[in-house]
Amino acid sequence: MFHPQKHPAAVQIAHYKAARDIITVDCSPLHMMAYVGNAAQRVAILTRRSMDFAPGFVRQLQTFTGMTAFEVNALKRDWVQGGALRPGRGSFGEMDFPRTWQVLRDRGMITGDTPWPALTDSQRDADLQRIAEMHGQAFRPLDENLDRHAKRTAAASA
Repeated sequence: MFHPQKHPAAVQIAHYKAARDIITVDCSPLHMMAYVGNAAQRVAILTRRSMDFAPGFVRQLQTFTGMTAFEVNALKRDWVQGGALRPGRGSFGEMDFPRTWQVLRDRGMITGDTPWPALTDSQRDADLQRIAEMHGQAFRPLDENLDRHAKRTAAASA
């Protein structure tokens, strides 16, 4: 696993130029990949929240380099801070790991015959607790926030 934000630009460029296949999340280091990548490379972009960033990165990578780039949107749910009604920079997505594995395997980005297991409820809850402690704020499912908001709005209109 490579964390580009922890390295100087020259190291990032060297890693991007040396890679044949890259699996990444939809984040800003992809802009550099667009400048230094080449048509022989492939990039799978994992959607990490419902903000529709990946299609723009796919277009940029394909236009700048001619490489194969594609989105893997296997989001099960968005988790947002408090009562937020849309995903934002502080939110995150819960991925469907078996589906992610299947797409990446079908596209030749990974090998192996054992699908990645889904998170159990207890694993997800432990992650939510860890993230809440790290940020000092609880996270809630976006779909439940939207449902509560719609019900309050409907009740106020009645």
